[in-house]
Amino acid sequence: MSPNSLKPEINVSVISVLFLSGFFTGISWFGIASIFPFIAPDLGVGISELGLMSASFLAGVGLSQIPSGIFSARMGPKQSMILGAFISASSILACAIIHDANLLIALRFSVGIGTAFVFTPGISLVARHFPFDREGFGIGLFDASSLVGAVAGLLGNAILATYLGWRITLVGNGVVGLAIALALIFIIPKEIARSDFRIRASSVKRILLDKWLIAFGLSLLGLEIAIALEGNFMVFYLTSGLGEGAIISGLVTSLLPIFGIFPTIFFGRLSIRMENIRRLVLLMGFLTASSLAIISFSTLISSVVSTILVGFFQSAGFILCINASRQQSNREQEYESLAISWAITLSLVGSFFAPVFFSYAVLLYGYEFAWIACSLLSIGFFVPLVLLKTKLANQQSIDPTQ
Repeated sequence: MSPNSLKPEINVSVISVLFLSGFFTGISWFGIASIFPFIAPDLGVGISELGLMSASFLAGVGLSQIPSGIFSARMGPKQSMILGAFISASSILACAIIHDANLLIALRFSVGIGTAFVFTPGISLVARHFPFDREGFGIGLFDASSLVGAVAGLLGNAILATYLGWRITLVGNGVVGLAIALALIFIIPKEIARSDFRIRASSVKRILLDKWLIAFGLSLLGLEIAIALEGNFMVFYLTSGLGEGAIISGLVTSLLPIFGIFPTIFFGRLSIRMENIRRLVLLMGFLTASSLAIISFSTLISSVVSTILVGFFQSAGFILCINASRQQSNREQEYESLAISWAITLSLVGSFFAPVFFSYAVLLYGYEFAWIACSLLSIGFFVPLVLLKTKLANQQSIDPTQ
């Protein structure tokens, strides 16, 4: 009998808490973007400093992926999520009281570390609590919960900051995180740390050198460039570049996660049954990059259209890459979190430079050039997935992910 057939029925309380943790990662990731227009004049900073804040967070998430995967394998995903939630929440609360831009940049790095310890182990924990034939659907719902959190962060924070100020808004975000951390402690079933667990160098090496994991990780990087730029800069672009109000700008940017909710659920379920994930990932990558370039028309309408399309295509590509990475680790299920972490590491460690590149491209050549240049940059990271397929085809090799 397969271990998967022994999975218990879905525990509503457990799944609800896990989805709330996903919700919090969405707030942590995108919530600060909608209050950039309030932070900039208060701290006396411009787009270059805001770019460093975004890059710092992405660097924190990216550099912490492998440590979070190893910690999760040794101590269990529950302990990883609790630790991550406390780190993120306390760092967000600290962001609310500082008056120095450099400290804020450093604290965003810390928020990124906590987010890494919550999101990736959360994928594994959700998969454990869903029936085997519905794992992809569950992971899609988990990612969708993070997108709902992104909506709350982008739109909710814009409204709260307008009427209450950006500092009180961040205090509210931090309190939500602390409440979720406590819920994880008391509701998620207790896990026993594996004292017999040892990191096997051969297994870690196999994962880190797996060509398909690297290719899907770089594809995630191409997708991440689009979502990172629109998620972090759309509000600031609409307010400073097009002269729109903060609430309207937050509403437009919230379309990014809103239109990403459905594809994560649909493609999460579809990816379990697919025999050719690679082609669909490439299609989603091309459509995402093309949609990013639409913003260069510099109108509110083009920004709305781009936000909707990027949200849809990027979410579809993301969940396809994540499930493909999980399938690559099936031979050693205890390293599933590490496989997912490695793919996400490649995307985030590389993509932390995108906000910096974009902000300086804006300063030197303007917004139109910056949007188009980043679109082309995004497409470039899908080349390894194309070349890997070509190489395998020339060798007449067969791989289960083809």
